[in-house]
Amino acid sequence: MLKRILAALGAVVMSSTIALAVITGTWSEKQDEQVSFGQLQLGSGQQVGSNTPSFNAGAGSITTAALSTGAQTSTAITLTNNRIAVGDTVLCTLEKLTTAGLPFCASADVTAGQVVFQVGNASASALTAAVRINFVVIKGGNPN
Repeated sequence: MLKRILAALGAVVMSSTIALAVITGTWSEKQDEQVSFGQLQLGSGQQVGSNTPSFNAGAGSITTAALSTGAQTSTAITLTNNRIAVGDTVLCTLEKLTTAGLPFCASADVTAGQVVFQVGNASASALTAAVRINFVVIKGGNPN
């Protein structure tokens, strides 16, 4: 019985140490192991006013420059990011920052070191304003 209690306490201490490391920004051997298996994506980034942003993070937001996307068409926004690899999945959502147009994230096409977001406009009128793309990288081969 005492062995079970000690094992349970050890598990609690171990998990709280990993959680504390994520909060404080320190790094642990467990995190190195998780990164090597593609299970851990730490960090987020943000860039404003660019249609060709470049930052390295597992998640983030991009506020584009003003787009000029016609009715029923799309515009490509290319993010360069060394956290993205072939086989990863990038999920995206889009925030409308204007009343003109009806923007949506049509696709996120992944290649080594970058993702191309296709920002579509489902409206009959043109989209002539900035939008915010929120994204998260899901590493390929992640068993979780």
